[in-house]
Amino acid sequence: MFRVSAEVPRIFEPRDKIVSSRLTLTGWTDSDYQHARDWHGDPAVMSPLGGPIGEEASDSLVDRWRRELENGYGMLAVRESADTQAIGAVGLGLSSWGPDAASRLDIGWRLAQGSWGRGFATEAAHKILNVAFSHSEIQQIFAYTTVTNFRSAAVMSRIGMVKVSDGDFLRALPFSKNPKPALHGLWVASSNNHKTLELKGS
Repeated sequence: MFRVSAEVPRIFEPRDKIVSSRLTLTGWTDSDYQHARDWHGDPAVMSPLGGPIGEEASDSLVDRWRRELENGYGMLAVRESADTQAIGAVGLGLSSWGPDAASRLDIGWRLAQGSWGRGFATEAAHKILNVAFSHSEIQQIFAYTTVTNFRSAAVMSRIGMVKVSDGDFLRALPFSKNPKPALHGLWVASSNNHKTLELKGS
């Protein structure tokens, strides 16, 4: 049975600076919009989501993330230090897709292609799980991606998530012009296991 509190606690604040060994996760600034446009316009970055999006759609996403952070959850900017440009996004959201979506809190991330291969997605996502599971109300966090997105699946495995054996579901890619649904896999992290979890690899 998937479990999340009926009332999600405030996990983040817009002015938070969450620091890991190499990264700082923060709220969004006006100067971040252009950087987000750059990686949202990159076909390699956006392929798992259906393809690149334009500047207006990218700006709308960042606007939404800023609003969500006012409610205590959402996507944070990923930076190599507190004062550098956003190289991606990582965070938590209330799910609207897949099995038992209404009772799920999902983790997600995306990084500029120039920051791939350095373990940043693993480090940022693991830090988000650490923060989330410090709230006793949160017992499970989920993630999903297409079954062919091996890069994201590898990150999910490294941060201790386990693929739900009967959790596959069909969903159209959110930014695709093709309405044909793609098969997605559902992954889960549990607070009981995460308490003793060491970060797996980079």
